[in-house]
Amino acid sequence: MRILLSTYGSRGDVEPLPALGAALQAHGVEARVSAPGDAEFAALAARAGVAFAPAFAPVREWAKEMVNRSRSASPEDRAKLISGQAAEIAARQYEALSAAAEGCDAVVAFGLFPSCAAGRLVAEQRGM
Repeated sequence: MRILLSTYGSRGDVEPLPALGAALQAHGVEARVSAPGDAEFAALAARAGVAFAPAFAPVREWAKEMVNRSRSASPEDRAKLISGQAAEIAARQYEALSAAAEGCDAVVAFGLFPSCAAGRLVAEQRGM
């Protein structure tokens, strides 16, 4: 069995997944982690001996971009900005997870809701 473990978020969201992947592998399950492509997260997966597939963007890069966008927004426009960000995460993460899930039998998604929604959609479309 091959499982994709997916998250998008900070270290607290990411750190458990390589450990879970290693535990699954100890029981004969092939695990792959998809998480933000920040170097520290790739290193966590490498140390655990788990394959790593970067999510749509490194989280620090994405967070800086979102802060910059919100600075120029009026208070009224911030709500629209937040919903737009959620839609953007879902769409971009869907693309990343579609590739990362190739050959997998299951997707287990954690973290930000839009990322989880993308994981669920990938799993449903693949009949998992």
